[in-house]
Amino acid sequence: MPIKRRGDTEMKYLSEDEAFKVAMNLEEEGQQFYEECARQVKNAEIKHIFSQLAGEEQEHFDTFKKL
Repeated sequence: MPIKRRGDTEMKYLSEDEAFKVAMNLEEEGQQFYEECARQVKNAEIKHIFSQLAGEEQEHFDTFKKL
């Protein structure tokens, strides 16, 4: 599956396996990002939204892991 990934100055084609690993990594990093945002914000409503987004990223990661 030719998926383009931008590097500093070039494009690299990823195999299906590589694309799968990149997707899992993005979900994991997304979860960590949203968790950190939730820790840092003071507004309870925004904190809740970030926590929900972190949970959704975890669900996506778990879905990939099951495949």
